[in-house]
Amino acid sequence: MIQKKKNRFQIRLAFWGLLALPLFFSNFSCVPTYYLSDNQRFLYNQKIEGNQNIPTEDLEGFYRQRTNRRILYLPIMPYLYAYVIGEQAYREKDSVEFTQKLELLRKEYEQKMLAQIGDSEKAQKKRQKIKKRYSKKIERAERYTREGNWLMRTIGEKPVIYDSLLAKQTADQLHLALKQRGYFHNQVQIKVQNAKFNDKLAQVTYQIQEGEPYRVRQIKYQIADTAMLQLVLSDTLNRRFRAGRRYNESHLSAERDRLHAFMLDNGYFNFSKQYIHFNIDTLIQTPYRLDIEIVISNPMGKEAHQVYYVDSVQVWIDVTNSRRRSLAKQTEYGDITYYEYDKKYSKKVLDSKILIKNQARFNQSQENSTLRSLSFLNMFSVVNIRHDTLDGKFITHIYANPLKKYNISLEGGIGVNVNQILPGPFFSTSFQNRNLFRGCEILEISARGAIEYQSALNTAGTNTNFSQALRTEQLNLNFSLLFPQFVAPFLTRSYKKRLSQFNPRTRLQTGVAYTNRPEYERVSLDFSWDYNWYNNKFTTYQIDLFDLNFINTSRLDSTFRQNLEELAARGNNLLLSFGKSAISSLGGQYTYNTNLQDFNGRRVQTAHYWQQRLEIGTTFLNIIQRNLGGIGGVLLGDSIQSFQFTRLDNDFRYYKSLNRNTKLALRLHAGAAFPLGRVGVLPYERYFFAGGGNSLRAWQQRRLGPGSYTPPLLSDGSFDYRFEQPGELILEGSIELRQKLFGFVEGAIFIDAGNVWMLTQDSRQGSEFNVNRFWKEFAVGTGFGMRFDFTFLIIRADIGIRIIDPALPEGNRFVGDRLWRYPLRESSLNVAIGYPF
Repeated sequence: MIQKKKNRFQIRLAFWGLLALPLFFSNFSCVPTYYLSDNQRFLYNQKIEGNQNIPTEDLEGFYRQRTNRRILYLPIMPYLYAYVIGEQAYREKDSVEFTQKLELLRKEYEQKMLAQIGDSEKAQKKRQKIKKRYSKKIERAERYTREGNWLMRTIGEKPVIYDSLLAKQTADQLHLALKQRGYFHNQVQIKVQNAKFNDKLAQVTYQIQEGEPYRVRQIKYQIADTAMLQLVLSDTLNRRFRAGRRYNESHLSAERDRLHAFMLDNGYFNFSKQYIHFNIDTLIQTPYRLDIEIVISNPMGKEAHQVYYVDSVQVWIDVTNSRRRSLAKQTEYGDITYYEYDKKYSKKVLDSKILIKNQARFNQSQENSTLRSLSFLNMFSVVNIRHDTLDGKFITHIYANPLKKYNISLEGGIGVNVNQILPGPFFSTSFQNRNLFRGCEILEISARGAIEYQSALNTAGTNTNFSQALRTEQLNLNFSLLFPQFVAPFLTRSYKKRLSQFNPRTRLQTGVAYTNRPEYERVSLDFSWDYNWYNNKFTTYQIDLFDLNFINTSRLDSTFRQNLEELAARGNNLLLSFGKSAISSLGGQYTYNTNLQDFNGRRVQTAHYWQQRLEIGTTFLNIIQRNLGGIGGVLLGDSIQSFQFTRLDNDFRYYKSLNRNTKLALRLHAGAAFPLGRVGVLPYERYFFAGGGNSLRAWQQRRLGPGSYTPPLLSDGSFDYRFEQPGELILEGSIELRQKLFGFVEGAIFIDAGNVWMLTQDSRQGSEFNVNRFWKEFAVGTGFGMRFDFTFLIIRADIGIRIIDPALPEGNRFVGDRLWRYPLRESSLNVAIGYPF
């Protein structure tokens, strides 16, 4: 009993400690205006008003001053306050210490350098070592002297003092930006006011009058090269601007890029953007109209641009120096000449990936597709394409440096898994054999094992005892063989070459998985065959030709078995999901993901992610039973249960950067699974579950729902959450506001809502989906969390707080006011790796 109370106290202490973090930040958040002189004001806020047609976010990038950061738009500025505190200490003590340390380092460095006299090789090496040893120390000391102490550099943020000159420059930039978007007669005025609660805080408003925009009246062309003129006129439908539209200078830049790419795809290898010009005529008689003339000039001293045709394609593999080049073996395949020093790769496969054609016009897009396809093979570390135009020939050289044939990786340690509170040991290892049959295949053998722990909070209400944490053991062993094309007998060579631009893959996989949980112990054996490809850089497709899974549950916990038997007595056949079973299915998956980096390595401002997956169960087993008759029964066995089902799952995510440190993330998840046939239940792995670190974070993992089902009560009045609650329909959503606090630390606040329901008849009262009441059964939770971004690893700690609990009687489901009385019962702590979505 003493130990139980001690554990409860430790959990409450951790809970309220994490809850107190925002209060800690707000306590040190008042704006230190005493820091300012009489004629100075902090730039507290700035905004743009009056713009009717140009989005505000398109104009905010022209601010010449950025306000000091605040916490989630609240009037608290802890970073500024931290800087001021650090600067006070720096002025009093640190400045002198950093300066003295820098001077001592410089003197010590100079003395050691002077001690090494002479021009001998030994003396030069010693001086080089001394220089290398002291350069970083001196550089660090100079940075401390220049940028201040740790509090100023890491957490603190320099105060932003309102500067009227920079405000005038901002107004000028806004005026120019509006002019570039067609508003030639716009006006921008600056309005500066003091904050109502403090006259040392400046609020700047840029008031915009856009005026009447100029529109494009007519588009003309002036192209001296007649062949190029005909080519451009044939592609005007793809032009980036149209007559009648508002003038926008960015559209001209986009059209220049498009014309440049268009010329490169039509044989103009040496064509440059410098040949493209635009003449804008605003002196026409029609008011607020202008004409655009697109000019493409010829090279100096020439009457036309040269069109290049590919004379030959040469592929050089593993030829890294002149010696290997001289010893390389030459092979002809199709229209391509291959030179290989040692490594051997299937010419048939490589030919399908190389889209550059002999005797055809040079095409930059085909070259880029070739580079992507060869790199996507995961056979080569570097792939380059160069062109030789000497002697009047256009020869394309493709250079590929192979990766190592064998690759072994091994990881291990103590980690936390999603939704886990306590850490556990894990290991992961993989072995790769590239070019297994010399057809660019990849054989991968991987294994992973982990021992994970969950607090007893997930199984017995609020009686948390870490010494009785639930232990889960997992062991997976997988074998996969990856082919760099569609493995199908009906595809011809020409058709495979055409499909190569989509980077198709065929994967054959088999694996065994062992799971030992408190409720059950299972072993599964899986066989699968799937195809995947992508249509563009955002869209990926996958077709699962078949997925065959054999499952054997060797142990069921007596209490868990009793619960399943009680459900079976009331007509729920979930017990059948824990016998010997064979699950076969086919399906497909579509993924659209724009959450990518741009060419400068920066994240895009707005991103979308949508994954849709359809799965149809028992198709493959039906084929065996129908075609083999009694033999099929012998192969599957009379005691092996098969399942029929259809399952559809949708996952949509939206990401928006609100400013340089704040991001908005939104997730919607909807799915449905329908059991078919005489069994009437789904395989256990095909059910949907709600609750946990990646779902509704105020509920324990897989313990929410279904519907308004009320779990049994424990002696202390809390719900019995020992068992997972599967459902056939899931509707859930989350919205999360993330803000960088300092360094690698990020904070977040979130709201989660959703539930699972049953579509078929179920013995758990209130679990069935009903269109008239399902919206009343949404669970709602909120909370906050801290994220520690170590670049290679993100560790997350979230506290979820229940607001609406559908397990309670209607009218009493609001539980937000009970947090202070029952902090553990109405909340959940999730420690996990990575973001929740």
